[in-house]
Parts: sequence; structure tokens; C-alpha cells
Amino acid sequence: MTSAMSPNPAVVFVILDGVGARQVRPDRMPALHSLAVSGAWRPDGSQAVMCSATYPNVLTLVTGSPPAEHRVFANALFGHASTEGARTRTIFERAAPFTSEFVVGDQYLIDVAKGRTAGRHWPPEGILPASTALDEFGYAADAAVLPHAIAAAQRRPDLLAVHFNGPDTASHLHGPNSAAAIESYRTTDTALAAFLETLRPRWDELLVLITSDHDQESVDDEQRIDLAGLAVTRGIDAVVFHEGTAAVVVGPDAGDERWLTGVPGIEGSWLCEPGVRLVTSTAHGWFATPEYPGRGGGHGGHRTRDQVAVATGGHPMVAQIAHAWHHQRPRAQDWAPLVLSALGVGAAAAPGY
Repeated sequence: MTSAMSPNPAVVFVILDGVGARQVRPDRMPALHSLAVSGAWRPDGSQAVMCSATYPNVLTLVTGSPPAEHRVFANALFGHASTEGARTRTIFERAAPFTSEFVVGDQYLIDVAKGRTAGRHWPPEGILPASTALDEFGYAADAAVLPHAIAAAQRRPDLLAVHFNGPDTASHLHGPNSAAAIESYRTTDTALAAFLETLRPRWDELLVLITSDHDQESVDDEQRIDLAGLAVTRGIDAVVFHEGTAAVVVGPDAGDERWLTGVPGIEGSWLCEPGVRLVTSTAHGWFATPEYPGRGGGHGGHRTRDQVAVATGGHPMVAQIAHAWHHQRPRAQDWAPLVLSALGVGAAAAPGY
């Protein structure tokens, strides 16, 4: 079934990595800001799941399921024993027989976000071609993602999801308010504008949803907390996964928080479920081992939960979304139902739509 044959709009779902809602401003992301003010926009953004990291949130964005269901509580937890047995279905699976494609800048998302469930995906099998331009962390540069996103758009799938990674790397290395990060927001905005320009001939039939996985906050390299090392020293029967300004503790002793009392830099902790605890840092603090490379920015805690929330395109559903967002802030879990509702798949609409 193609979008030309379908009575429902085609849906384009864009995920910007490491772009907080606060970056949607005319001096940093003018193209995105212009789309926001002319469409549906929640300036304070959507709210990420915890911890506010890429893999838990992108998986939530494409499934509508929280970590308690999809089992990925942190980036480092993907592939861990606690993720086995997850049975969540993606928007690509649930939208069949509508055609779908998934193009990502972080190649590991093909596995993490079940990219193979889309009709087509790039990079193939999650392996970047040798000629791909890479950023400092080895992910595809936005300029390398763009031609594949455009090629996918020209094939006119009913559902196209695209992920741009650039700002996340720059913010980690230099801090989210640094000159390098600001330049990365502009670079990604330029790529986004070029991608969306290819959609203009059929703009009236499109619903374009734009979000992000998380924000970032500045961290002080002198305020790192080696929670994993502390757990070993104190004989805690659990594994600690550092995730920037949050850490996830998994194991039999996760239910006992007494060993965290008085640890400098810890703001709070709570039990997500038996055997899984989330710990967050105070402002500028972050979780890392002594040998881990220094960073200027991090995410994971509650201060980095604000996701971009923009809906545009020519379809009347944009007005419905604007009305719903005026009354209720969206969450990461709400985007998948929005996509499916636009495609007319089942009773999939999120509350308020």
C-alpha cells in the first residue's frame, strides 16, 4: 500500500539527538523554529522517559512503551540480561502493510530500536559503509545521513523515520551551551531544512512530527562519581551502569539504598521495579569511572528530560495536535500512538487527539 493510494496522510517522524526543547529558537535553529511557530509547538517540549538517554527514549518513541516494558533503562543496558524477553512492537510492525523506512545517524539504533522491522533501513544491518563521514564518536555525520534521508523521502513511503545525531556528540564533548554545540544545532537545522524541502511538493498530504530523545546539561569533570567502583568497595551485589547524570543499579541489592547515603554528588534515587534502581546526580555532577574520558555535557537525569515537540505539514491533524498540546504536555510514550493514529491504524490515538 503506498501513500498515493492511502486515504490517510504519509507520516514523517524526525528524531534529533541531544537537542533540548530550549534550543528551538531563531538564532540557533531558525528552520525548526519557523516550522514550530507556523504549526503545532510545545515550547517546553515533550517529556523523556528516565533515564533520559538515547536508547531508552528512541525505543520508547518508536514503540510507545516505557522502559518497564521494553526493558532498556539506559544506553549501556541494551543487550544486558535484563532486556531479554522484551516483546514490544515498533510503529513499523504495527503499521504494516503501510510501507516504512528508517534512516539513522547512530548505527546502533538499527538493533536498539528494532530498525529491521521497517520495510527498509539505513545503514544496512546497522553497519556504516566505509566511505561514511563520521563524527568524533564514530557515528554518521548529519551530512552523511542527509542524502539517505532524501533518497528515502523520494521513494514516498507511508512512514519515514529519520534520526540526526550531530548535536549529541558536540554537546558531550564541549557542553550543550558551548560554541561547538551551538554550531552543531545550526548544522543539524540546515540538514533538517534540506531534508524537508524535498517534501514540499506533497506537503499538503504530510504529517511531519519532530522530536528529540533528550536534552543535555553541563557537567564538571571534577565532580564525577564512580558509583560502580563504590558498589564494589562496599560489597554491593549489583551492577552499576553509568549514564552521565544518572546511573542504573541492577541486581539483588538494588532495593537497598542505604549504601548511597551521604555519597557526595547524589541528588536522589528511586526503585523503578524490584532489582532496578535509578540514581541521579546534583547539578554539574556525573557518573563515571576515574579513567573515563572527560566530558563537557551529559544526560540521564531529570534536568535533561525536555524533548523537542513540533508537528507540522499540511494535514488537518496538525491543528488537533496543537489543541491537545495546549492542554496537556506530551510524553515520549505519546509519539508512537500519534504516528499510528495518523496512519489510521487501530485505536492508536494518544489521549487528547
